[in-house]
Amino acid sequence: MKQNIKKVPSLKEQVYNYLKQALLNNEFELGKLYSDQWVAGQLGVSRTPVREAVQQLKHEGFVKVVPYKGFTAKTISEKEIEEVFEAREAIEGFCIKKLVNNHQSRAAGHVRQKLEEIIAGQETSAQNNERNKFWEMDSNFHQCIVNYSDNTILVNLYQSLGDKISRIALETLKENNRLTTALQEHKKTLEFINKEELLEAYESNYRHLLSTKALMMEALKKCMDSNS
Repeated sequence: MKQNIKKVPSLKEQVYNYLKQALLNNEFELGKLYSDQWVAGQLGVSRTPVREAVQQLKHEGFVKVVPYKGFTAKTISEKEIEEVFEAREAIEGFCIKKLVNNHQSRAAGHVRQKLEEIIAGQETSAQNNERNKFWEMDSNFHQCIVNYSDNTILVNLYQSLGDKISRIALETLKENNRLTTALQEHKKTLEFINKEELLEAYESNYRHLLSTKALMMEALKKCMDSNS
């Protein structure tokens, strides 16, 4: 008799997922100290899974632990932003090359169709000024290209890069016309991919990453100024 048994997340995993999402949504104030006991009380759990989850989040760079007191939400630094975008340039550039070079494959065709659908969704979100939804689809656009590589190591690494910058990324979409500009940049990159113009597709995506990084640096500065 064959049965599929679903793995139930442990209490520590549930606490970790909850805290990570709260950090990504900026629900923890920067600079404010949160005790394990307070978090445990809010979630209705013991302190042990909270401590374990916080240690994992510390390892991933989301929080700073203050011994015997608790933790504070950790903002991303300028250096980390630089490093994230250098890594993104390398990963996305490789994946765009693979997508263009395998243009005739059925899988590549499915990816191009998916990218068209994402862009259509972004157009609707931009028209309705739905920043959260736009950012989600913006991330999906790039992740879709990376997923095509069928390289588990690259896919997982890329996902971790997205987590690092998502806390500040939404702030960039508050800039005037940024939704429209980002949308046009995606359209241009896909246009070159469809034409099998590798260099142009790479450079288009590179310019998009540069403009996003510049806005992220500005958003970080504003965030730090408001908390100083």
